Amino acid sequence: AILTADGVDGEAVTAMKTAIEAAGGQVKIIAPHLGDVKAGKGKIKADQTYLTAASVVFDAVYVPGGKQSFAVLQDDGDAIHFIEEAYKHCKPVAADGEGVDLVNMSAVGSKIQRDGGSEKNNLTNGVVFNRPPKDFIKAISQHRFWEREKAGKVPA
Repeated sequence: AILTADGVDGEAVTAMKTAIEAAGGQVKIIAPHLGDVKAGKGKIKADQTYLTAASVVFDAVYVPGGKQSFAVLQDDGDAIHFIEEAYKHCKPVAADGEGVDLVNMSAVGSKIQRDGGSEKNNLTNGVVFNRPPKDFIKAISQHRFWEREKAGKVPA
């Protein structure tokens, strides 16, 4: 699942979507509304909304950057819950740019900081920040990061 809102970084979405599909995966674009999502100078079609989608049916979650997208999603409890629930279920979580800020403001960010917050530790735990798509695809191929199963302080 790729979490978006109007103003998302369209190039980041396209790069991640293309890489995942080239590796044989499927991608769904989640947004606050169905239809087109403004993405830079273009548009991206939303497949589902935060109201109708649940992270439990996806293998992983990617949060791209975009200042406007961040401004919308930081106040969207369903989007924050989507991230927290994916993390709680030991699924890979990736983010770029302002998407990292969104993950960090969730309970996942607090948990990451308590665990040391280092990039190496994050990659080991299936959290991929500001890395090439191949690193996220590698995390997805591991399916789950069971060492996070005890992440009891992350609500979901």
